[in-house]
Amino acid sequence: MLAVALALPVLAQPVVARAAETGPAGGAANATIRMTLQDAVMLAVRNNRSIQSTYLSDVLNKFDVMQDLIKFRPNLNFDGTATASGTNTYTDGQGSDVDDYSEAQGVTSKLQGEVTQKVDTGGQLTFTWAEQHNWNWDDKAGTHTTTEDGISSWTVELTQPLLKGAGVELNRASVERARLTEIERKLGLRDSVASSVLQAISYYYTYLQSYRQVEISKASLERTRQNYETNQLLIQAGRMAAVDIVQTELEIASQELDYESILNTLDQNRLALLDFLDLDKSTRVAPVEEVTLQEETPVLSRCMELARRNYTAFITARDNVRRAELTMLEAEDAQKWSLDLTGRYTEQYNGRASNTDYRQNEMYGEVAFTLPFEVYGDRYFTKKRQLVAARVGLKQSHLSLTDAEVSMSTTVQNAVRNVNSNLKQVGLAKRRTELAQRQLEIENVKLKTGRTTNFQLLSYEQSLRDAQNSEVSAIITYLNSLYSLDQILGTLLDTWSIEYKDDVERLSREYMGETVYDRYKIGREDVE
Repeated sequence: MLAVALALPVLAQPVVARAAETGPAGGAANATIRMTLQDAVMLAVRNNRSIQSTYLSDVLNKFDVMQDLIKFRPNLNFDGTATASGTNTYTDGQGSDVDDYSEAQGVTSKLQGEVTQKVDTGGQLTFTWAEQHNWNWDDKAGTHTTTEDGISSWTVELTQPLLKGAGVELNRASVERARLTEIERKLGLRDSVASSVLQAISYYYTYLQSYRQVEISKASLERTRQNYETNQLLIQAGRMAAVDIVQTELEIASQELDYESILNTLDQNRLALLDFLDLDKSTRVAPVEEVTLQEETPVLSRCMELARRNYTAFITARDNVRRAELTMLEAEDAQKWSLDLTGRYTEQYNGRASNTDYRQNEMYGEVAFTLPFEVYGDRYFTKKRQLVAARVGLKQSHLSLTDAEVSMSTTVQNAVRNVNSNLKQVGLAKRRTELAQRQLEIENVKLKTGRTTNFQLLSYEQSLRDAQNSEVSAIITYLNSLYSLDQILGTLLDTWSIEYKDDVERLSREYMGETVYDRYKIGREDVE
């Protein structure tokens, strides 16, 4: 994992510390948030609507892969039925003195259970149990008849293909695909959360840069005003022409205009940050992060190793090769003949009143052999096209994997180079600021002794202001490039110690229901 460029406090701290400000009327103005970069990141993870939507979508995606991942778990089903019937019949003798009347009632109940267990060799073991009870009552011509019987039976059946459809790898193909989908689902969730974290970092640093620019502009304006006072003293002493002070007045007016523009940009960036963090737009924000850094030089070989384990596009391309191999296996299996073995044993008991010891056993065995022999026509071409398509798909997946690997290598190399280049620019910017500061100090001394012009001093003041802004920009650009590299390597959430799966599990329990989730939840053994 790429080390963080900032020394960050632990994540157990309060997210924000609020302070009250007093407005012009003496009342409490809008609350001020003292916000660190860590606070912004944690608020983004907690409040970001995009992340919440991603979590909800992921619940459905997770549910979709459950059925394939639990393919070889037993299935248990029960069915129960109950039927009651009654019949009344009256026959008119039509002139005869003989009328006929009959009545019949019956109740039938049945309960059946079935347990099936798929075997990864392609077979299936089925156990079926059924219990049926019948009760009938008849009344005809004053004679009552009651009959009651019950039938109990159970069956065990095993089917196993011997040619087409046989084989562990073939029958676990759907499980393997679901396993790959589950891995990519987690990667997609990780990338979505990491993207929001990176956006929070970018918004915070943009606001922090504007905040520092305000401080730099304010300090520069204060120095220029002090220089104006010095100019007045020099004019009074006769060591400076009165017209020269106009240059200082013009510079003060220009800096005041720039200061107002910077304040406007600061407020725009504040609103953008608050909008992303879903905070009240009237909230004031005081960034307390120091614009400092620790030098971190990433090693390309180590970064490439991390990328091969975490880079989503490369992992997806590699998984697609595996999917194409499974498709090829299925296409080759489709060309085989069918030869299936079936064995079944059944016992049945009939508790009839006339023969309570009735019992019937049945054993059944079957070998079914199907020989498809397509010579020409639609069936022939359909089957052969399936095989050709699988071969083409496998080759294309290998080409895509090569492209993904090249693209990953280029992306990582560019990111590493950017980090190293930005670090060098930070050093150069710091050196420039130091020299500009020293130059301005020397020029101030020279102005007081009459050895330089006011115009020259003001130009050096501008140079210092530009150098300070460039240094802040260089540091923030370097830090942003570090976090961008962290995201490319798939370690950004590790850097911030962010767990992104707990909320999915909580939402899964909420929307699936505790019973469904606990019964079918995907364990580590299902995806490894």
